[in-house]
Amino acid sequence: MRPALALLLTLACAREQTQTHTEVVTAPPAPVSTEPAPHHHKPHLPKPSAKADDRDGDGIADHLDQCPDVAEDLDGFEDADGCPDPDNDQDGVPDQNDKCPNEPGPPSKGGCP
Repeated sequence: MRPALALLLTLACAREQTQTHTEVVTAPPAPVSTEPAPHHHKPHLPKPSAKADDRDGDGIADHLDQCPDVAEDLDGFEDADGCPDPDNDQDGVPDQNDKCPNEPGPPSKGGCP
């Protein structure tokens, strides 16, 4: 083989290899779906304020709550028992109407002594 011909063949092969390696191949675009995206359901979680072991939601766990289905009134009077106390001083005047809810007094004086 003549040296010039060998050189041309070598250059032609090199050019073909270079073109093969620099060729950019792109994929066709992905098909666009007209279907709605699948709906993912979130798990049902309890409300942050209601705990699983506190049915009445008063913040006292049922195993400690003497009234687990009725919420404590949280007025600072015997709140640890978990039961509401509608008349703290037991004077017959409901706390909501009693001017002195922690001191017994007659209804005529608004529940104050």
